[in-house]
Amino acid sequence: METIYVIGGNFNRIRGGNEIQAMITASELEKNSFTVSVIEFSKFRITNFRENSTIILQGVRRYTLLKIMISVVISSQKPKLLIFPQGSFYYYLHSKEMKRFGFKENNYHLKKIFDIILMRKILSRFNKIIVSAESEKSDIMKIFRLDPNKIVPLPVYSDEFDNIMENKSKYGDNYICYIGRIERRKNVIELVNVAENVNFNVYVAGQDRGQLGEIMKVLKEKKINNFKYLGEITKNEKGELIKGSLCVVLPAYFEGMPATACEALKLGKPVVMTKYNYMDKVDGLYFCEPNYKDIIINIEKAISTSSDIKFISNSDITRELINIIRTS
Repeated sequence: METIYVIGGNFNRIRGGNEIQAMITASELEKNSFTVSVIEFSKFRITNFRENSTIILQGVRRYTLLKIMISVVISSQKPKLLIFPQGSFYYYLHSKEMKRFGFKENNYHLKKIFDIILMRKILSRFNKIIVSAESEKSDIMKIFRLDPNKIVPLPVYSDEFDNIMENKSKYGDNYICYIGRIERRKNVIELVNVAENVNFNVYVAGQDRGQLGEIMKVLKEKKINNFKYLGEITKNEKGELIKGSLCVVLPAYFEGMPATACEALKLGKPVVMTKYNYMDKVDGLYFCEPNYKDIIINIEKAISTSSDIKFISNSDITRELINIIRTS
């Protein structure tokens, strides 16, 4: 069996979907008898790789990808190359709709120039580019003008929780929750407005990336008592929080296929999220505009509708990934 190298971020501090994805990818391939080595971007050295190996890049950003590809090109080894693109590759394609909601990023034009000059050539060297859905495939073809046969849709991996019980003594039983980074693009502050207009609790968990101070200031000014920030939580706490909730809410201005949404659906919980995303419509998934009024309307739909929520398992995704590796 060939050796698979999964290249990702800082695995000692897993805080985002990219790192989780890379770890689960490695674990799933190991379960299927592949020899797998997980390497951080900063420790990548092409000379360490065996002949006839496969390199899977998971969530790498543009400039790191450029450095890695220079190393690959000048090496005598020619491994098979697969990539799961980083979600920020597509932001400037959606810049108009994001600016409409007040989200601005100053380097859209720099990214576009970088993509035209370098990224098309870099990505054309990959055997396969693995995206989360057909809509993402369409976007990547618009930006990079690649061979459509190289681009393969595959749903994202997510943690699968075993034996998670509803912990009502810890979280109660009348709340919705958000789990993810606390930053501008994620639009978490809109959940403060949700909390101000509903009679259930709003729990938020995750790493602060610059917006928590603003959120806490608004909570204090408006004297809102049914909104609570839980900090960063463990995997088991995440499972318990999701399982005991009325629904999970992801109000970001733009999303890909977030792992938290997949995890909630696997646990049988409905998800309310922005309609600007790469997820296909399935039972239990409610798309909304990223404003509190539409979020509340869809929360009410989600918690009042009885549906048999099912979502793709990691084992199904792995079968497809193995087929992609073998036919690349």
